[in-house]
Amino acid sequence: MSTGMDSYNILITGAAGVGKTLLATQFTGDGMTDLEPRSSADDDHVLCRALRVDNRMCAVQLIDAVESGVPDDHESRFRPIHAVALIYSVTDRASFERIEALHELTRSPRGGRERIVVLLANKCDAAYRREVSREEGKMLAEKLECVVFETSAKTMQNVHAAFVAIVRQIRERKETELREGARGMRTASRSPRCLIL
Repeated sequence: MSTGMDSYNILITGAAGVGKTLLATQFTGDGMTDLEPRSSADDDHVLCRALRVDNRMCAVQLIDAVESGVPDDHESRFRPIHAVALIYSVTDRASFERIEALHELTRSPRGGRERIVVLLANKCDAAYRREVSREEGKMLAEKLECVVFETSAKTMQNVHAAFVAIVRQIRERKETELREGARGMRTASRSPRCLIL
């Protein structure tokens, strides 16, 4: 999506059947926005949406990836991945138990700064089939040092709120990095350019 606004890449991943593709499609407007299908050799695609957060527009690109985490080619094709949404279904304990392994697979490569991570506990509308409690989701989020949203791709419960929260976290990190960079430049400019012994 080529626009003059900030663009944020969010990788969404989870076990098969958790509803991640439906969640992404619903969030981006049933796929009526820019859809960038990949070649048949690839297992993922990108859905894009313009989003207003705190009176500032941005382009959100959801990279709907296979369960294998972040393939090496994502690092060049989608540099940088700003955040990762790890999705499990509250009706499928196995998908919940897979999250920690997926979290490990999506860690930043080569010692880079850790990616922003958010847990999405999907299918919360199906309470009668629930296998994973809210408390378990909260405990896992604490362990992974992230936030968790109970969502429903079917009813759109908390979907918009979750992606707004992700954008806010990305912006906060970028602003912090800019402040730290400016502080570092001021310190460097006060340092002596040449030292004569």
